[in-house]
Amino acid sequence: MSDRGAAYETLRIYDIFQLRSIGRAAGLIDIHCEGIMCKPVTNAGLDGLEDSVLEGFVAAGRLLGDLAAMNYLIFKAAPEGIR
Repeated sequence: MSDRGAAYETLRIYDIFQLRSIGRAAGLIDIHCEGIMCKPVTNAGLDGLEDSVLEGFVAAGRLLGDLAAMNYLIFKAAPEGIR
């Protein structure tokens, strides 16, 4: 956990596999998953980077969702008997 995460009282960080597992345990299935951004540097390191570099991090996140720093998931209720 970074100092910034502690300052914003982040309780924990989940990867995409953990998020899917939590959804399944709640009786949901993910119907869409997309990476938001690969973030190879700290938030402070992002400051001052060219827009084209930031756009590249976003594009990489969409292509490499398993490696993205943030992910967007859509869940729906699982059919009866599937978990």
